[in-house]
Amino acid sequence: MRKKLYQDILTCLKSLTDENGAPLFKTTGLWSGNSETGTPSVAMPAVLMECGESVWKTLGGGSQEALLTLKLHILTAPTEDTSEDTSTEQILNAFELSGRVYTALLSMRIDRNAPHNMRRTASIATFSAEGFMDNTDTYQLLTVE
Repeated sequence: MRKKLYQDILTCLKSLTDENGAPLFKTTGLWSGNSETGTPSVAMPAVLMECGESVWKTLGGGSQEALLTLKLHILTAPTEDTSEDTSTEQILNAFELSGRVYTALLSMRIDRNAPHNMRRTASIATFSAEGFMDNTDTYQLLTVE
């Protein structure tokens, strides 16, 4: 179930397009621990999924309910122009990307018979020394296996 769920989320993210019909993200994939230091080695803008903790609860009949946590890292590159207006625009554009992802995930169908109960629980924006922005949104999803 988790494998399919994560695949479905990545497929949903890959399907997002800009106003010209081009993919919204140049890179869509899994977050790796080495992405946290230095210059990211992916084409940007990028969205990378970090699989987090799963909290399990045993139900009757041998099934289990899981509260899954995942983080989506939306990476944007700095612009050549380092003016304050450009930096502000970069931040606002990254927030817009985050909103587009949120809207897409809310409308994603995971199971035809049940709502997926996905919710965004936290967001944080950080900048690297090189000026790359990592706007990270944390999501939780309740599912049954």
